[in-house]
Amino acid sequence: SEKIISAVEEMVTMLQAHPELSILLEGYASAVGSAAYNNVLSMERAVAVAQILNAKGISNERILTAFKGVDPQATPAQARRVELRVVIRSY
Repeated sequence: SEKIISAVEEMVTMLQAHPELSILLEGYASAVGSAAYNNVLSMERAVAVAQILNAKGISNERILTAFKGVDPQATPAQARRVELRVVIRSY
């Protein structure tokens, strides 16, 4: 969707302007289906966003991923998501 494309572009712009920042992408899934399936799906969601960022020039060293599996407190539509957290790394 246009909203997602805009959010990704904002992430890329921020990361390009601030090389000291990294990003943590946390993938989630709904409770529809088996736990094993949803764990893989949450991983695939986070990795898909990481691949987009990488294709736009953000190095893999700055992209962290986490796979959260099912979010039991969210509706199915809300649970199907990738959350991001900005990480300030000191070397």
